Amino acid sequence: MLLVRQTLAAIALCVIAAFAPAQAATHRPIIKVTFSIDGESFHCDDLKVELRVGGRIVPVEQIDHGFIVPPIFAKLYASKQTRGEGNISADIRCGPIALDFDGIYPAQVDPGTWALGIGYPPFWVERERHADALGAGTWVSFIDFETDTCEPCVEQRISHVEPPADAVESSRSKQATAWGEDAARIAFALAVFGVDYAKNRDYLSELLNICLSSPNEHKLKDVCDDGSITLFLESLFWRGDIGLLNKLLEAADSHADAVTEIGTFYADLLERRNADVLRALGGLPVEKQKEVCKLAGSDDLSMNSPKQERVAKQLRAAGGEVALRCLQEAEKAANEVPWRQNKE
Repeated sequence: MLLVRQTLAAIALCVIAAFAPAQAATHRPIIKVTFSIDGESFHCDDLKVELRVGGRIVPVEQIDHGFIVPPIFAKLYASKQTRGEGNISADIRCGPIALDFDGIYPAQVDPGTWALGIGYPPFWVERERHADALGAGTWVSFIDFETDTCEPCVEQRISHVEPPADAVESSRSKQATAWGEDAARIAFALAVFGVDYAKNRDYLSELLNICLSSPNEHKLKDVCDDGSITLFLESLFWRGDIGLLNKLLEAADSHADAVTEIGTFYADLLERRNADVLRALGGLPVEKQKEVCKLAGSDDLSMNSPKQERVAKQLRAAGGEVALRCLQEAEKAANEVPWRQNKE
């Protein structure tokens, strides 16, 4: 009987000894690293992570799809003196993909997840629904810190100037057989990449003409329904194609799905390029001038908002018939959208 008890006790000790390391491992501070390209997630089986503090490399123990947080980062976060220093850098690689991020804070190197990704045109512009989402670059890399001590935490983005050769080649190879919505998206991507720019811009410009004149044409209905064509042309304008300004102003039509949310673009123009837009408006019929400013007011100039006040100040300073008419139409439209005031 004693022998049986001793045997059972020995087995129990072995089980405890075997379980303890596994249990301890589950409590180790782990950051999982995920990847996506244009919103599509994928697993990285050859992840490599290099962390630096003030230029000094910090050894990292990697695990499957992640890494163990080195103790130094908990110390940096615990200290009020170092918590606010964004002097951490991360060099993260997955096969040919190499992403570098600087200015990381200790709170961002805490157990949780680092969601890394790449956004090419048009995906990134469509995701943000903002014409200049790519900045001056052709694609974006980003890291979203979903960690325990970083809530909420701002996503860090980097805009890259040179497009990857494989992304350019992929778009070019698909263009010959693409049609409808796919053809429009590829034309925009290639225009951003600087490939046959005039040809691809003109293709998008002609699509907008068709959407405004024949929005229910069967083959192009999906293209015309969500305002993407306008968004693409707006993006090309902010990237420096000033020649698109008149076309975009002439597209003002509050009843056309193809120009959904174009008022936000008009409001941005009035704020950022006031003299240019007033000059261009002067060459349009009065009714079209009113429509542009009405859409700016209803879409993006809530009454008494800081942006509305800046635009109003610039229009009053500009003076003249066009500017004062625009101010009147924009303020009238903004005042007729009470839910925007409540939202502010």
